[in-house]
Amino acid sequence: MKEKFSLNKLYIFIGIAAAVTAILLLIMPKAHWLSWRPVFIIIAAVLFIGGWALPFIYNLKSMDKVAGVTIGAVYFKGLLIYSAAMVLLILLVLIGLFNLKWAFALLVLVLIAFGLFVLLSGALAEHVSKVAQSEMEKTVVLDELKSKAEALSELASAEPGLSVETKQTIKKIAQDIRYLSPSDNPQAIAQEGEMLSVIETLIDTDMASDPAQAAELSKALSSLKRTFLQRKNIY
Repeated sequence: MKEKFSLNKLYIFIGIAAAVTAILLLIMPKAHWLSWRPVFIIIAAVLFIGGWALPFIYNLKSMDKVAGVTIGAVYFKGLLIYSAAMVLLILLVLIGLFNLKWAFALLVLVLIAFGLFVLLSGALAEHVSKVAQSEMEKTVVLDELKSKAEALSELASAEPGLSVETKQTIKKIAQDIRYLSPSDNPQAIAQEGEMLSVIETLIDTDMASDPAQAAELSKALSSLKRTFLQRKNIY
């Protein structure tokens, strides 16, 4: 990811909210439960707003696209449940149908559950991002190989001094390489690198246009075909 998923701000947010709630719960005299109702509503409202503010605190745009989309989708579903619980608690306290002490206790439980959910969302996003990064890395060499093979084929087709048979051979190699499937097998990646090196040599040295190097060209094409057949059988 562009920026590793950090939970420092979440820890601070949950820690302060839970600490304040717990302290208020402990110091409230039993005789003043009703007078603490506005305090409860303010705390619950702040936590409600905080839940919606967390995506901006984390700045999902700083993550790569896969991680940002993943955590955004998962987080939003949990946020809806969290918001519904907070609104329900506030309404029950407002109309006096819920014991304020139990309301504070449930508020802490909802906050802890939401915090754990956010932790799991972050872990999921990081895992998905790593998988996507791995998939992207294993296609880097192959994509370049396909591009260079196509470039070699175009150069060969425009070379008047090259035999039709050789042109067809190079074109066939480029077509075969185009349909190779990505693989994270180290041997497959190494073979892709070998083919890429040979093709780059053919392009850079103009071997295909130099009749004096016909033998070297034939040897290079044979090497390409042999390596391709080996790579094709690795998935």
